[in-house]
Amino acid sequence: ASHETRQTLMYLLDAKVRRRMCKKVLEMGGNAVLGYYQNFDMEGDSGLVARTYGTCVLIEKKEIVDIASSDQRMIKGEASGDDEHALVSNNTPRQDMAPSTG
Repeated sequence: ASHETRQTLMYLLDAKVRRRMCKKVLEMGGNAVLGYYQNFDMEGDSGLVARTYGTCVLIEKKEIVDIASSDQRMIKGEASGDDEHALVSNNTPRQDMAPSTG
């Protein structure tokens, strides 16, 4: 019974620290954790201690401009001159990566 009690305690402690990590990520404005790591330690009179580590990030969906196919149309002379079909320069920095926070 002692082993089962320990297993149950670790299961509950695991869930508690994961929930705490999720709350912290939301407080920081993130929606995901990269490099999540969790460990359990025995520390003297404190008993069993759980620790979690990770990097809070904000993942956003961004529109990706296909520069390669636009350049091919321009070379072949298929692109029109109106503003709706204006092409993005190859020197324009891409903005499709979400910034990390924290």
